[in-house]
Amino acid sequence: MLDKEKQRFHEMAEKDKARYELEMQSYVPPKGAVVGRGKKRKQFKDPNAPKRSLSAFFWFCHDERNKVKALNPEYGVGDIAKELGRKWSDMDAEIKQKYEQMAEKDKQRYEQEMTEYKLKCKNEQGGGTPGLNLPQQLQQAGLQHLPQHVQQAAAAQLQAQVVQAQQAAAVAAAAAAAVQQQHDDDDDEEDGDEDDNE
Repeated sequence: MLDKEKQRFHEMAEKDKARYELEMQSYVPPKGAVVGRGKKRKQFKDPNAPKRSLSAFFWFCHDERNKVKALNPEYGVGDIAKELGRKWSDMDAEIKQKYEQMAEKDKQRYEQEMTEYKLKCKNEQGGGTPGLNLPQQLQQAGLQHLPQHVQQAAAAQLQAQVVQAQQAAAVAAAAAAAVQQQHDDDDDEEDGDEDDNE
């Protein structure tokens, strides 16, 4: 291909590159989309969330890993896992039943804790500044540009501040009501005294 013909394609590529860069300036990827070089963003995990339940095999591994290590000190992590898998597949159904019961009990624990955790999270998110959702609260506080995990921590602090403010407002309202009631009682006593003096 001649240089003159190549030039036409280079110009087209330059125009397309400029168009792409212009479009990318205003592009916002959809939630959960792959960002960057094909790597997914790491999703924030709440440290207060309940721990997942263990399977029967993992309960078995928990009991047997140290025994396998003691018998085969030269084994690496992969070799130990292979040996545990072999022992698990060769195990009697009666013994496996013990670990399956442990797994079922742990699963019930996880489901109960998760239900309580979700309810707690729902109750915590139920408060907030009236009329403002969480993104609006973060924007109002100037925190919308921060990473997701920082935003979530900030949101928790904002929520705690809102709850404290609501509690303080309730205490102030109760105190004001008590003062008003006392004032009303004093007025009633004075009116009674004036009636007695006549």
